[in-house]
Amino acid sequence: METQKIASKRGRPPGFNMMKYWKVLATLLSGPLSFQEVVNKSRLSRRFVWKVLKDALLRDVVGVNYKGHKALYFLKWKDIATSSQEFGEVEPSPIFFYWYHLGRPRIDDFLQFLENNEVKSIKIATVFEVAIFLYERYAHLKIGDQKFYPEHYPRPLGGYEYGKIFRKMLKSTRGLRIKCPEGEIIMNVCRALDERRVCPECFKRGELYLLEQLGSYYICKNKCRKSFSKPWANSKLPEKFREWKEVGSKIKIGKITYYIGGYNRSIHGP
Repeated sequence: METQKIASKRGRPPGFNMMKYWKVLATLLSGPLSFQEVVNKSRLSRRFVWKVLKDALLRDVVGVNYKGHKALYFLKWKDIATSSQEFGEVEPSPIFFYWYHLGRPRIDDFLQFLENNEVKSIKIATVFEVAIFLYERYAHLKIGDQKFYPEHYPRPLGGYEYGKIFRKMLKSTRGLRIKCPEGEIIMNVCRALDERRVCPECFKRGELYLLEQLGSYYICKNKCRKSFSKPWANSKLPEKFREWKEVGSKIKIGKITYYIGGYNRSIHGP
């Protein structure tokens, strides 16, 4: 998946933090606010709030109307939030995380990218939920294949456990940031699983290795050496994912508690 085409060339201004960025935008969910009202509700510095609003205006996430000489900011993109009926709270949506990871492109470009995505089976909004599902049910999995890791990333023989990488990602980033190497590893695993490029036999043995396609077959050139015509064809993993989703879960990402449960939209498993 090529994401660089829509990533902003301006980069991430120094001092930005994803969860603080979200906190500023979240103040606008209740309606248009003046600059001072945003500062008061977010409890963040005037300088930081101004930087976020300026950035969000540039990317067409936020709009501004004028009432006399007073500027009122409003949220143009409501999909940044997901409402929990069970817990009565509003949290950042998975699609907000993905937008932020891509470099916060203009919303029109981002939505067009989702529409034109050639891999129709990938549900962008569920990537983070798949990551949490693996953490809660398969934290023991060893990420053995070196292709999951960034170049020069130090790792032991056999690789790290998925759970250890996931916990390190949360601890080191105070949330999820695209430049975090642990975040890159987690996303590589989730995308490969969603695209059915992970060896199902190695998965059963508690290890993550990638398949290679040779003609109409998929071959694991690692420990098991198995070949498949339709890998994961009879897997119960999607069913387990749906059951986990129905039961519900929650995880703290930075200062935000992200809730997952039956109240959410229907989704497709890995």
